Amino acid sequence: MAKFKTHCEDCIRLLGKPYEEVHEWLDYHAKQYNPHIFLEYHRQFRHTEKSLNEKFKEWGFYRQQAAKIHIIRDNEIYVLNKEFDRVEVEEINNLYEKCKQYLHK
Repeated sequence: MAKFKTHCEDCIRLLGKPYEEVHEWLDYHAKQYNPHIFLEYHRQFRHTEKSLNEKFKEWGFYRQQAAKIHIIRDNEIYVLNKEFDRVEVEEINNLYEKCKQYLHK
């Protein structure tokens, strides 16, 4: 699981802004369920296709992309065959589509 700072740095590199509010929203339950103890348990609440699709209706394009970047980073071991730092902005949507199978139901 990536740290908050890493998610923000990814967005700065790819989108020009950190989009802290997106990462805070996605990992909100990590404060209740410490990932060091509960592993990925917090993801079942907002790392789901349903909750993301609902939030995407509220968010504009760039916040949607920031959320996709967050999900990709969290699942990079499953979908990337290169370092995340080498991902280009044009790859976000395709990589997110690959990540959907790893989202909680």
